[in-house]
Amino acid sequence: MNYVTPVSDALIYATLEKNGCQYSANLYDDGNHNDGNADDGLYANYIYAYSEPYQHGDFDLSFVIDIPSINGQRVVKQNIYLKRPQTNSYPFVTRNLHKGWNWVGYPRLKRDEFGVSKDEFGVSIEYANLSLAPYLHKILYFEDSAQYSNNHWNYYGLNSLKSPDGYKLRIDSTEDVKLYELGTIVDTLMMHPLYQGQWHWYTYPCYEKVYPQEALLNVINNIDYIMAEKWSMKKENGVWIFGGLGRPYLKYGDSIMIRATQNGALVWNNPYTTPLIVEPQKPIHFTFEDKPEYETLMIESIEGNQDFSEIGVFQDGECIGARVIQAYPIQILAYSTPPEEGGGNLSFLLYSDNKAVVTAIPSSDLYEINTDPPYSLAPEHFGFRGFSLKTDGQQLPVVLSLHSNYPNPFNPSTTISFSIPSSSNVKLTVYNIRGQVVRELSNAMMERGRHIIQWDGKDDRNSSVSSGLYFARLEHCGETKVRKMMLVK
Repeated sequence: MNYVTPVSDALIYATLEKNGCQYSANLYDDGNHNDGNADDGLYANYIYAYSEPYQHGDFDLSFVIDIPSINGQRVVKQNIYLKRPQTNSYPFVTRNLHKGWNWVGYPRLKRDEFGVSKDEFGVSIEYANLSLAPYLHKILYFEDSAQYSNNHWNYYGLNSLKSPDGYKLRIDSTEDVKLYELGTIVDTLMMHPLYQGQWHWYTYPCYEKVYPQEALLNVINNIDYIMAEKWSMKKENGVWIFGGLGRPYLKYGDSIMIRATQNGALVWNNPYTTPLIVEPQKPIHFTFEDKPEYETLMIESIEGNQDFSEIGVFQDGECIGARVIQAYPIQILAYSTPPEEGGGNLSFLLYSDNKAVVTAIPSSDLYEINTDPPYSLAPEHFGFRGFSLKTDGQQLPVVLSLHSNYPNPFNPSTTISFSIPSSSNVKLTVYNIRGQVVRELSNAMMERGRHIIQWDGKDDRNSSVSSGLYFARLEHCGETKVRKMMLVK
Protein backbone atom coordinates (compact mmCIF):
# COMPACT_ATOMS: atom_id res chain seq x y z
CA MET A 1 0.00 0.00 0.00
CA ASN A 2 1.27 3.47 -0.91
CA TYR A 3 0.01 6.84 0.28
CA VAL A 4 1.40 10.25 -0.70
CA THR A 5 1.13 13.33 1.49
CA PRO A 6 3.17 16.57 1.59
CA VAL A 7 3.55 16.05 5.35
CA SER A 8 6.68 14.12 6.29
CA ASP A 9 5.83 13.58 9.98
CA ALA A 10 2.38 12.01 9.57
CA LEU A 11 1.22 8.79 11.27
CA ILE A 12 -0.63 6.76 8.64
CA TYR A 13 -2.69 3.65 9.26
CA ALA A 14 -4.25 1.58 6.42
CA THR A 15 -7.06 -0.99 6.64
CA LEU A 16 -8.45 -3.47 4.12
CA GLU A 17 -11.97 -4.65 4.95
CA LYS A 18 -14.36 -7.16 3.38
CA ASN A 19 -17.48 -8.59 5.00
CA GLY A 20 -16.27 -7.67 8.46
CA CYS A 21 -12.79 -9.17 8.00
CA GLN A 22 -9.99 -6.62 8.40
CA TYR A 23 -6.28 -6.53 7.55
CA SER A 24 -4.28 -3.54 8.79
CA ALA A 25 -0.80 -2.08 8.98
CA ASN A 26 1.03 1.12 9.76
CA LEU A 27 2.65 2.86 6.78
CA TYR A 28 6.21 4.18 7.01
CA ASP A 29 8.16 6.86 5.16
CA ASP A 30 11.31 4.72 5.30
CA GLY A 31 12.63 4.98 1.76
CA ASN A 32 12.76 1.21 1.28
CA HIS A 33 9.40 0.33 -0.19
CA ASN A 34 9.24 2.52 -3.28
CA ASP A 35 11.55 5.22 -4.55
CA GLY A 36 14.38 5.09 -2.03
CA ASN A 37 13.88 8.60 -0.64
CA ALA A 38 12.99 9.02 3.02
CA ASP A 39 11.21 12.14 4.30
CA ASP A 40 9.59 12.74 0.91
CA GLY A 41 5.99 12.21 2.02
CA LEU A 42 5.68 8.82 0.31
CA TYR A 43 4.47 6.27 2.87
CA ALA A 44 4.32 2.53 2.17
CA ASN A 45 3.95 -0.92 3.65
CA TYR A 46 2.55 -4.33 2.77
CA ILE A 47 -0.88 -5.67 3.70
CA TYR A 48 -1.81 -9.27 2.98
CA ALA A 49 -5.30 -10.76 2.94
CA TYR A 50 -4.33 -14.23 4.11
CA SER A 51 -7.61 -15.74 5.43
CA GLU A 52 -9.88 -17.77 3.17
CA PRO A 53 -12.35 -16.94 1.69
CA TYR A 54 -11.28 -13.29 1.94
CA GLN A 55 -8.11 -13.38 -0.18
CA HIS A 56 -9.59 -11.78 -3.31
CA GLY A 57 -12.49 -9.67 -4.57
CA ASP A 58 -13.74 -6.15 -3.72
CA PHE A 59 -12.32 -4.54 -0.57
CA ASP A 60 -12.86 -1.25 1.22
CA LEU A 61 -9.52 0.49 1.70
CA SER A 62 -9.19 3.30 4.22
CA PHE A 63 -6.26 5.48 5.26
CA VAL A 64 -6.24 7.25 8.62
CA ILE A 65 -3.71 10.11 8.64
CA ASP A 66 -2.76 11.68 11.96
CA ILE A 67 -0.69 14.89 11.78
CA PRO A 68 0.68 15.63 15.27
CA SER A 69 2.26 18.95 14.24
CA ILE A 70 -1.19 20.50 13.61
CA ASN A 71 -3.20 18.17 15.86
CA GLY A 72 -5.23 17.13 12.80
CA GLN A 73 -6.59 13.94 11.30
CA ARG A 74 -7.79 12.92 7.87
CA VAL A 75 -9.61 9.78 6.70
CA VAL A 76 -9.48 8.71 3.04
CA LYS A 77 -11.63 5.80 1.78
CA GLN A 78 -11.79 3.98 -1.54
CA ASN A 79 -12.73 0.61 -3.05
CA ILE A 80 -10.17 -1.73 -4.63
CA TYR A 81 -10.22 -5.18 -6.21
CA LEU A 82 -7.66 -7.85 -5.27
CA LYS A 83 -6.85 -10.70 -7.63
CA ARG A 84 -6.77 -14.28 -6.39
CA PRO A 85 -3.29 -15.07 -4.98
CA GLN A 86 -1.07 -17.99 -5.86
CA THR A 87 -2.39 -21.44 -5.02
CA ASN A 88 0.41 -21.96 -2.51
CA SER A 89 -0.92 -21.60 1.03
CA TYR A 90 2.06 -19.35 1.83
CA PRO A 91 2.24 -17.10 -1.26
CA PHE A 92 4.28 -14.19 0.00
CA VAL A 93 7.98 -14.67 0.70
CA THR A 94 9.99 -17.90 0.41
CA ARG A 95 13.58 -18.86 1.08
CA ASN A 96 15.40 -22.14 0.56
CA LEU A 97 17.08 -23.62 3.63
CA HIS A 98 19.72 -26.32 3.20
CA LYS A 99 20.77 -29.30 5.27
CA GLY A 100 22.79 -28.16 8.28
CA TRP A 101 22.87 -24.78 10.00
CA ASN A 102 21.15 -21.81 8.35
CA TRP A 103 21.69 -18.28 9.67
CA VAL A 104 18.30 -16.71 8.98
CA GLY A 105 15.67 -14.51 10.59
CA TYR A 106 11.99 -13.70 10.15
CA PRO A 107 11.52 -10.12 8.88
CA ARG A 108 7.81 -10.93 8.37
CA LEU A 109 5.84 -12.30 11.28
CA LYS A 110 2.06 -12.28 11.62
CA ARG A 111 0.56 -9.17 13.29
CA ASP A 112 -2.73 -9.11 15.16
CA GLU A 113 -6.07 -8.23 13.56
CA PHE A 114 -5.44 -4.52 14.22
CA GLY A 115 -2.06 -4.57 12.45
CA VAL A 116 -0.09 -4.01 15.66
CA SER A 117 3.34 -5.59 15.75
CA LYS A 118 3.72 -8.40 18.22
CA ASP A 119 7.53 -8.32 18.13
CA GLU A 120 7.71 -7.20 21.75
CA PHE A 121 6.00 -10.47 22.69
CA GLY A 122 7.18 -12.61 19.78
CA VAL A 123 5.42 -15.15 17.59
CA SER A 124 5.24 -18.81 18.55
CA ILE A 125 7.99 -21.00 17.14
CA GLU A 126 5.50 -23.64 16.01
CA TYR A 127 3.38 -21.17 14.02
CA ALA A 128 6.31 -19.33 12.41
CA ASN A 129 7.87 -22.57 11.16
CA LEU A 130 4.84 -24.49 9.87
CA SER A 131 6.43 -24.88 6.44
CA LEU A 132 9.65 -26.36 7.89
CA ALA A 133 8.06 -29.25 9.75
CA PRO A 134 9.30 -31.90 10.28
CA TYR A 135 12.80 -30.94 9.06
CA LEU A 136 13.54 -28.12 11.53
CA HIS A 137 15.14 -29.70 14.59
CA LYS A 138 16.76 -26.84 16.49
CA ILE A 139 16.80 -23.04 16.77
CA LEU A 140 19.52 -21.07 18.55
CA TYR A 141 19.55 -17.50 19.83
CA PHE A 142 22.68 -16.79 21.89
CA GLU A 143 22.61 -19.31 24.76
CA ASP A 144 18.86 -19.94 24.41
CA SER A 145 17.43 -22.65 22.19
CA ALA A 146 14.36 -24.60 21.15
CA GLN A 147 14.52 -28.22 20.03
CA TYR A 148 11.98 -30.40 18.23
CA SER A 149 11.85 -34.05 19.25
CA ASN A 150 9.18 -36.70 19.82
CA ASN A 151 6.67 -34.63 17.81
CA HIS A 152 6.78 -31.58 20.04
CA TRP A 153 8.93 -28.54 20.81
CA ASN A 154 11.08 -28.30 23.93
CA TYR A 155 12.00 -24.77 24.98
CA TYR A 156 15.29 -23.93 26.69
CA GLY A 157 14.94 -20.18 27.17
CA LEU A 158 13.63 -19.60 23.62
CA ASN A 159 9.86 -19.95 23.23
CA SER A 160 9.01 -17.23 20.67
CA LEU A 161 10.55 -15.44 17.67
CA LYS A 162 10.89 -11.73 16.87
CA SER A 163 11.34 -10.08 13.48
CA PRO A 164 14.44 -7.93 14.27
CA ASP A 165 16.43 -10.77 15.83
CA GLY A 166 18.74 -13.22 14.07
CA TYR A 167 18.65 -16.99 14.57
CA LYS A 168 20.46 -20.18 13.59
CA LEU A 169 18.24 -23.02 12.36
CA ARG A 170 19.27 -26.67 12.09
CA ILE A 171 17.65 -28.42 9.10
CA ASP A 172 17.83 -32.21 8.68
CA SER A 173 16.85 -32.88 5.08
CA THR A 174 18.72 -34.13 2.03
CA GLU A 175 16.93 -31.55 -0.13
CA ASP A 176 16.34 -27.82 0.32
CA VAL A 177 13.31 -26.90 2.43
CA LYS A 178 11.27 -23.74 1.83
CA LEU A 179 10.67 -21.26 4.64
CA TYR A 180 7.42 -19.38 3.99
CA GLU A 181 6.63 -16.21 5.92
CA LEU A 182 3.22 -14.78 6.69
CA GLY A 183 2.82 -11.19 7.80
CA THR A 184 3.91 -7.63 7.10
CA ILE A 185 7.52 -6.53 6.94
CA VAL A 186 8.94 -4.77 9.98
CA ASP A 187 9.64 -1.05 9.84
CA THR A 188 13.10 -1.02 8.29
CA LEU A 189 13.84 2.28 10.05
CA MET A 190 13.49 0.56 13.42
CA MET A 191 16.46 1.27 15.70
CA HIS A 192 18.38 -1.70 17.11
CA PRO A 193 20.57 -1.03 20.15
CA LEU A 194 24.28 -1.85 20.21
CA TYR A 195 26.15 -2.17 23.49
CA GLN A 196 29.91 -1.84 23.85
CA GLY A 197 31.79 -5.12 24.05
CA GLN A 198 28.74 -7.27 23.28
CA TRP A 199 27.64 -9.45 20.39
CA HIS A 200 24.26 -8.78 18.76
CA TRP A 201 22.20 -11.07 16.50
CA TYR A 202 20.11 -9.16 13.95
CA THR A 203 18.38 -9.93 10.65
CA TYR A 204 18.72 -7.86 7.48
CA PRO A 205 15.07 -7.03 6.52
CA CYS A 206 15.42 -5.21 3.16
CA TYR A 207 14.93 -6.79 -0.25
CA GLU A 208 17.98 -5.22 -1.93
CA LYS A 209 21.29 -7.10 -1.79
CA VAL A 210 23.89 -4.88 -0.13
CA TYR A 211 27.50 -4.77 1.02
CA PRO A 212 27.70 -4.93 4.86
CA GLN A 213 29.59 -1.62 5.07
CA GLU A 214 26.66 0.09 3.34
CA ALA A 215 23.88 -1.69 5.24
CA LEU A 216 25.58 -0.82 8.55
CA LEU A 217 26.71 2.63 7.49
CA ASN A 218 25.42 4.54 10.53
CA VAL A 219 27.23 2.24 12.99
CA ILE A 220 30.18 1.03 10.91
CA ASN A 221 32.56 2.97 13.18
CA ASN A 222 30.96 1.39 16.27
CA ILE A 223 31.65 -2.25 15.35
CA ASP A 224 34.76 -4.31 14.62
CA TYR A 225 33.57 -7.84 13.80
CA ILE A 226 30.74 -9.25 11.64
CA MET A 227 30.00 -12.95 11.31
CA ALA A 228 27.55 -14.48 8.82
CA GLU A 229 26.73 -18.01 7.74
CA LYS A 230 29.22 -18.12 4.85
CA TRP A 231 31.67 -15.30 5.59
CA SER A 232 33.14 -13.08 8.25
CA MET A 233 34.95 -9.75 8.27
CA LYS A 234 36.97 -7.98 10.95
CA LYS A 235 38.38 -4.49 11.36
CA GLU A 236 42.11 -4.38 12.01
CA ASN A 237 43.93 -1.04 12.32
CA GLY A 238 40.87 0.70 10.91
CA VAL A 239 40.67 -1.53 7.79
CA TRP A 240 38.03 -4.20 7.19
CA ILE A 241 39.60 -7.57 6.33
CA PHE A 242 37.72 -10.27 4.39
CA GLY A 243 38.40 -13.04 1.89
CA GLY A 244 40.05 -12.24 -1.43
CA LEU A 245 37.41 -13.96 -3.58
CA GLY A 246 34.96 -11.07 -3.40
CA ARG A 247 33.30 -8.60 -1.04
CA PRO A 248 30.75 -10.17 1.31
CA TYR A 249 27.12 -9.17 0.84
CA LEU A 250 23.78 -9.39 2.66
CA LYS A 251 20.47 -10.52 1.25
CA TYR A 252 16.91 -10.48 2.61
CA GLY A 253 16.52 -12.54 5.78
CA ASP A 254 20.24 -13.11 6.49
CA SER A 255 21.10 -13.36 10.17
CA ILE A 256 24.42 -11.85 11.24
CA MET A 257 26.39 -11.45 14.45
CA ILE A 258 27.78 -7.97 15.14
CA ARG A 259 30.33 -7.07 17.83
CA ALA A 260 30.12 -3.50 19.08
CA THR A 261 33.10 -1.43 20.19
CA GLN A 262 30.90 1.35 21.59
CA ASN A 263 27.24 2.02 22.26
CA GLY A 264 25.03 2.96 19.33
CA ALA A 265 21.76 2.33 17.50
CA LEU A 266 21.68 0.43 14.22
CA VAL A 267 19.26 1.53 11.47
CA TRP A 268 19.49 -0.49 8.25
CA ASN A 269 20.69 1.63 5.35
CA ASN A 270 19.81 1.55 1.64
CA PRO A 271 22.47 0.18 -0.74
CA TYR A 272 24.44 2.68 -2.81
CA THR A 273 25.80 0.10 -5.22
CA THR A 274 24.65 -3.25 -6.56
CA PRO A 275 26.99 -5.91 -5.13
CA LEU A 276 29.11 -7.93 -7.54
CA ILE A 277 28.39 -11.44 -6.30
CA VAL A 278 31.15 -14.05 -6.53
CA GLU A 279 30.22 -17.39 -4.97
CA PRO A 280 33.05 -19.70 -3.84
CA GLN A 281 33.36 -23.14 -5.40
CA LYS A 282 32.43 -26.10 -3.24
CA PRO A 283 35.34 -28.34 -2.20
CA ILE A 284 35.22 -31.83 -3.69
CA HIS A 285 38.13 -33.67 -2.07
CA PHE A 286 37.66 -32.40 1.50
CA THR A 287 34.21 -32.73 3.11
CA PHE A 288 32.97 -31.48 6.49
CA GLU A 289 29.83 -30.65 8.48
CA ASP A 290 29.01 -27.15 9.65
CA LYS A 291 28.27 -26.21 13.26
CA PRO A 292 26.56 -23.20 14.88
CA GLU A 293 29.94 -21.55 15.57
CA TYR A 294 33.23 -21.26 13.73
CA GLU A 295 36.56 -19.49 13.78
CA THR A 296 38.03 -17.68 10.76
CA LEU A 297 41.39 -18.61 9.26
CA MET A 298 42.85 -16.25 6.65
CA ILE A 299 45.50 -17.97 4.50
CA GLU A 300 47.62 -15.13 3.15
CA SER A 301 49.88 -17.25 0.93
CA ILE A 302 51.21 -20.76 0.27
CA GLU A 303 54.98 -20.82 0.13
CA GLY A 304 56.85 -23.20 -2.14
CA ASN A 305 54.84 -25.35 -4.55
CA GLN A 306 51.76 -23.38 -5.62
CA ASP A 307 49.91 -25.97 -7.70
CA PHE A 308 47.19 -26.82 -5.17
CA SER A 309 43.43 -26.72 -5.64
CA GLU A 310 41.99 -27.22 -2.12
CA ILE A 311 42.91 -26.63 1.53
CA GLY A 312 41.49 -28.75 4.34
CA VAL A 313 41.59 -27.92 8.07
CA PHE A 314 41.62 -30.85 10.49
CA GLN A 315 41.05 -31.28 14.22
CA ASP A 316 41.51 -34.60 15.98
CA GLY A 317 41.65 -36.39 12.62
CA GLU A 318 38.39 -34.89 11.31
CA CYS A 319 38.01 -32.28 8.56
CA ILE A 320 36.31 -29.22 10.06
CA GLY A 321 36.57 -26.79 7.16
CA ALA A 322 37.87 -26.50 3.60
CA ARG A 323 38.07 -24.11 0.65
CA VAL A 324 38.90 -24.24 -3.03
CA ILE A 325 41.95 -22.07 -3.72
CA GLN A 326 40.67 -19.26 -5.92
CA ALA A 327 42.10 -15.98 -4.58
CA TYR A 328 44.19 -14.73 -1.66
CA PRO A 329 43.65 -14.24 1.18
CA ILE A 330 41.74 -17.52 1.36
CA GLN A 331 39.07 -17.36 4.04
CA ILE A 332 38.30 -20.69 5.71
CA LEU A 333 35.49 -21.01 8.24
CA ALA A 334 36.73 -23.72 10.60
CA TYR A 335 34.08 -25.37 12.79
CA SER A 336 36.51 -26.13 15.56
CA THR A 337 35.89 -27.39 19.08
CA PRO A 338 37.41 -25.10 21.77
CA PRO A 339 40.20 -26.52 23.95
CA GLU A 340 38.03 -26.21 27.06
CA GLU A 341 35.59 -28.63 25.40
CA GLY A 342 38.32 -31.14 24.57
CA GLY A 343 39.25 -29.92 21.08
CA GLY A 344 42.80 -30.53 19.92
CA ASN A 345 45.09 -28.43 17.74
CA LEU A 346 44.39 -27.65 14.08
CA SER A 347 46.43 -29.03 11.17
CA PHE A 348 46.29 -28.49 7.41
CA LEU A 349 46.38 -30.57 4.23
CA LEU A 350 46.76 -29.38 0.64
CA TYR A 351 45.24 -31.22 -2.32
CA SER A 352 46.48 -30.89 -5.90
CA ASP A 353 44.91 -31.70 -9.25
CA ASN A 354 47.19 -34.72 -9.62
CA LYS A 355 45.42 -36.22 -6.57
CA ALA A 356 48.41 -35.81 -4.27
CA VAL A 357 47.95 -34.63 -0.67
CA VAL A 358 50.68 -32.99 1.41
CA THR A 359 50.91 -31.56 4.89
CA ALA A 360 50.93 -27.77 5.18
CA ILE A 361 52.76 -26.00 7.98
CA PRO A 362 51.32 -22.75 9.39
CA SER A 363 53.92 -19.98 9.51
CA SER A 364 53.58 -16.53 11.06
CA ASP A 365 55.41 -14.11 13.32
CA LEU A 366 52.11 -12.76 14.66
CA TYR A 367 50.73 -15.84 16.41
CA GLU A 368 51.99 -18.61 18.61
CA ILE A 369 52.15 -21.58 16.25
CA ASN A 370 53.43 -25.01 17.16
CA THR A 371 56.18 -25.65 14.59
CA ASP A 372 56.96 -29.08 16.00
CA PRO A 373 55.20 -32.11 14.51
CA PRO A 374 52.31 -32.30 13.71
CA TYR A 375 52.72 -28.61 12.76
CA SER A 376 49.50 -27.48 14.33
CA LEU A 377 47.64 -24.38 15.44
CA ALA A 378 45.64 -24.06 18.66
CA PRO A 379 41.88 -23.43 18.12
CA GLU A 380 40.49 -20.06 19.13
CA HIS A 381 36.84 -19.32 19.94
CA PHE A 382 35.51 -16.76 17.39
CA GLY A 383 39.10 -16.31 16.26
CA PHE A 384 40.10 -14.33 13.16
CA ARG A 385 43.74 -15.05 12.33
CA GLY A 386 45.93 -14.61 9.29
CA PHE A 387 49.05 -16.62 8.43
CA SER A 388 50.88 -18.35 5.59
CA LEU A 389 51.27 -22.04 4.83
CA LYS A 390 54.42 -23.74 3.61
CA THR A 391 55.03 -27.26 2.33
CA ASP A 392 58.44 -27.66 3.99
CA GLY A 393 60.18 -28.71 0.78
CA GLN A 394 57.60 -31.27 -0.32
CA GLN A 395 57.44 -31.34 -4.12
CA LEU A 396 54.49 -32.30 -6.33
CA PRO A 397 54.48 -33.25 -9.99
CA VAL A 398 52.84 -30.44 -11.97
CA VAL A 399 49.91 -31.39 -14.21
CA LEU A 400 48.14 -29.35 -16.88
CA SER A 401 45.54 -27.31 -15.03
CA LEU A 402 43.33 -24.36 -15.93
CA HIS A 403 42.18 -22.90 -12.62
CA SER A 404 38.99 -20.90 -12.03
CA ASN A 405 39.29 -17.29 -13.07
CA TYR A 406 38.85 -14.63 -10.42
CA PRO A 407 36.53 -12.88 -10.02
CA ASN A 408 33.77 -14.83 -11.75
CA PRO A 409 31.33 -13.24 -12.56
CA PHE A 410 33.55 -10.25 -13.34
CA ASN A 411 33.44 -6.63 -14.50
CA PRO A 412 35.47 -5.31 -16.22
CA SER A 413 38.51 -7.64 -15.89
CA THR A 414 39.37 -11.07 -14.55
CA THR A 415 42.52 -13.06 -13.75
CA ILE A 416 43.12 -16.47 -15.34
CA SER A 417 45.70 -18.82 -13.79
CA PHE A 418 47.00 -22.13 -15.10
CA SER A 419 49.80 -24.65 -14.59
CA ILE A 420 51.82 -26.50 -17.24
CA PRO A 421 53.91 -29.66 -16.58
CA SER A 422 56.72 -28.81 -19.03
CA SER A 423 58.24 -25.86 -20.84
CA SER A 424 56.50 -25.55 -24.17
CA ASN A 425 54.28 -23.33 -26.30
CA VAL A 426 51.07 -22.29 -24.53
CA LYS A 427 47.98 -20.96 -26.25
CA LEU A 428 45.26 -19.29 -24.17
CA THR A 429 42.20 -18.09 -26.10
CA VAL A 430 38.84 -16.57 -25.13
CA TYR A 431 35.76 -17.71 -27.08
CA ASN A 432 32.15 -16.51 -26.97
CA ILE A 433 29.11 -18.76 -26.63
CA ARG A 434 28.91 -19.13 -30.44
CA GLY A 435 32.42 -20.57 -30.58
CA GLN A 436 33.96 -17.46 -32.14
CA VAL A 437 37.42 -16.28 -31.10
CA VAL A 438 37.15 -13.13 -28.99
CA ARG A 439 40.74 -12.64 -27.81
CA GLU A 440 44.01 -14.54 -28.00
CA LEU A 441 45.68 -13.90 -24.66
CA SER A 442 48.81 -16.01 -25.20
CA ASN A 443 50.57 -17.97 -27.92
CA ALA A 444 54.17 -18.24 -26.76
CA MET A 445 56.78 -20.37 -25.01
CA MET A 446 56.37 -20.63 -21.23
CA GLU A 447 58.34 -22.28 -18.44
CA ARG A 448 57.04 -25.22 -16.43
CA GLY A 449 54.86 -24.21 -13.45
CA ARG A 450 52.06 -21.81 -12.62
CA HIS A 451 51.24 -18.69 -14.68
CA ILE A 452 48.76 -15.82 -14.41
CA ILE A 453 47.23 -13.79 -17.26
CA GLN A 454 44.62 -11.03 -16.98
CA TRP A 455 41.80 -10.49 -19.46
CA ASP A 456 40.45 -6.93 -19.54
CA GLY A 457 37.11 -7.85 -21.12
CA LYS A 458 38.16 -6.60 -24.57
CA ASP A 459 38.39 -8.34 -27.95
CA ASP A 460 41.29 -8.43 -30.40
CA ARG A 461 40.22 -5.01 -31.72
CA ASN A 462 40.52 -3.55 -28.19
CA SER A 463 36.74 -3.06 -27.97
CA SER A 464 34.87 -3.93 -24.77
CA VAL A 465 32.74 -7.03 -25.18
CA SER A 466 29.14 -7.30 -24.03
CA SER A 467 27.81 -9.12 -20.98
CA GLY A 468 27.48 -12.86 -21.31
CA LEU A 469 29.13 -16.27 -21.06
CA TYR A 470 32.68 -16.74 -22.36
CA PHE A 471 35.14 -19.64 -22.40
CA ALA A 472 38.87 -19.69 -21.64
CA ARG A 473 40.63 -22.43 -23.65
CA LEU A 474 44.15 -23.57 -22.69
CA GLU A 475 46.21 -25.63 -25.18
CA HIS A 476 49.54 -27.27 -24.32
CA CYS A 477 51.32 -30.19 -26.04
CA GLY A 478 48.13 -31.52 -27.59
CA GLU A 479 46.07 -31.29 -24.38
CA THR A 480 43.20 -28.84 -23.86
CA LYS A 481 41.43 -27.42 -20.80
CA VAL A 482 38.33 -25.17 -20.87
CA ARG A 483 36.74 -22.94 -18.19
CA LYS A 484 33.52 -20.89 -18.20
CA MET A 485 33.65 -17.17 -17.42
CA MET A 486 30.73 -14.77 -16.89
CA LEU A 487 30.96 -11.06 -17.68
CA VAL A 488 28.25 -9.00 -15.95
CA LYS A 489 27.88 -5.27 -16.55
